[in-house]
Amino acid sequence: MTREFLPEGGKIKILHRLSHTYNDFNVSYKLFILALTMASEVALKNVDNACETAEEFTRVFYKQVDNSRHLTSKLYLDTGLLVWNGNGINGNDKIQKFLMDLPASNHVLKTLDAQPISENVVSNKLTYLIQACGDVTYQNDDGRKPFQQTFLIVAVDGKWKIASDCFRLQVPYNQS
Repeated sequence: MTREFLPEGGKIKILHRLSHTYNDFNVSYKLFILALTMASEVALKNVDNACETAEEFTRVFYKQVDNSRHLTSKLYLDTGLLVWNGNGINGNDKIQKFLMDLPASNHVLKTLDAQPISENVVSNKLTYLIQACGDVTYQNDDGRKPFQQTFLIVAVDGKWKIASDCFRLQVPYNQS
């Protein structure tokens, strides 16, 4: 730019404006980084909470299924869904009847993983996805069978309820 296009002191004003713009950007950038750091810390805390909840929840769930199966339906939402080896059962009363018809069992958990589900996806309800794997032994059956179970649990009035439960015995797939 030439001097003739700038009012008196124009060069200083432009530099001053650029300095303010840089400082505003720098402050905005620092706030952005701070927000990201805080969001990361919150996300890590949410993952830790999900894992702690998964440990406690699965301990209660498998103890109840193995020792007090008649009470298991209390862990499900009224509209809960159970998919057990491809058989879909909807509603906690039907789930209870289905579970009561299974032979007595003993579950041994070997691996466990959990993650929080974004509250934006689940109507602002605290929700966790839990993956559990282990071995199960059924009464009058030969040996242990590996299983995988996936729970979607939601906090309702201070208690964890199962919204969805998918159980699958891990037996070799026969394509014949």
